[in-house]
Amino acid sequence: MPILDQPWVQAANVAGQNRVYVGFNDLGAPNANTAYVAVSNTGGTSFQAAVALDNAAVGQDNPAVRVAVQGNEVYAAFERRTAAPGATTVAGDIVVARDDNGGIKSTANPNPFQALGAGGVVADSGTLARPSFLLGQERLGSDLSIAIDPTDKTGMSVYLAYGKIVGGQAESFLEKSADGGATWKAFGPGPILNAGLPAIAVAADGSVGLLYTELVKTSMDTEFLKLSSTGVGGPPVDLAIWPQNTPAMTFTPYIGDYQQLVAVGNNFYGAFSASDDPSLANWANPALNVIFQRQVLGTLGTPGAMLGNGTGGAGPAVSIDPYYFTTASVPEPATLTMALIGVGAGLAWQLVRRRARRSSATPAGV
Repeated sequence: MPILDQPWVQAANVAGQNRVYVGFNDLGAPNANTAYVAVSNTGGTSFQAAVALDNAAVGQDNPAVRVAVQGNEVYAAFERRTAAPGATTVAGDIVVARDDNGGIKSTANPNPFQALGAGGVVADSGTLARPSFLLGQERLGSDLSIAIDPTDKTGMSVYLAYGKIVGGQAESFLEKSADGGATWKAFGPGPILNAGLPAIAVAADGSVGLLYTELVKTSMDTEFLKLSSTGVGGPPVDLAIWPQNTPAMTFTPYIGDYQQLVAVGNNFYGAFSASDDPSLANWANPALNVIFQRQVLGTLGTPGAMLGNGTGGAGPAVSIDPYYFTTASVPEPATLTMALIGVGAGLAWQLVRRRARRSSATPAGV
């Protein structure tokens, strides 16, 4: 019986045909190759039999399976375990598979996702996190993201963001392939130390956005970095900074197994989770234009500010909640002198706190 972990959905309309792609880790698979993609060319009303991406896993693949689509070019990234796991880490590969026919099985395409060969191409290898590896209070093990460059109409330019454990420390990496995933090279400023949960997207003008969370001394810091198509960019923008031990972890994951970033035209849209403490100093940054969609007693971003109950009284204790942000891409050469969202000069953002009920159940990823 399938035991589906961490489904990841992408949708595309190709020549009037609505297609849906679901990457997932099947812990009930008949063998160790647990990374799968299911494809629908009927808008999700029916799916073809799911395709196993791997052919060489030991035990199982890591939980994350990520999909990127542009026309008939479809990429799937996954993490292959190559040895028995340790307590918090496992040896493995970062693997990319590609299909040039929309991932749709047919007489002409009997074995989807083998354009790079059976089992895909290894973009990098090393020590990977298991979900028992912690960055502050956040578990890792699903640090993977892939995006196609829309300025390359062939679909052969693609970016990959992923995590590894180097010297006992979590690091996030960014790479680019200009030949459809056959070969990969480092892109951008280099590894981001003590960081995880990378999410990548590419805007219509070729600008690259990277969302990630890092542990800086005793603080968790969720940041957004914008790079030009040549990998040049300014310093990252701090979206949220909060004490890594407040609120205390009551279950895992602490802030979620992954973050999300997408690009539509020349705009980036992202979602992440962080502390909802309204007294955190970072909320006072005027460039962020932070909006809490519930009552705050006091002034947001100043000492003593607290959540209200809607009638003027004290609200709930500090917890973890989701946030949404949007910002425009940066024309080359990189500049931060734009006015966005109608908030005035400079780099203006819209960052919105949204309430959400969170389950105490722990996902099945191992």
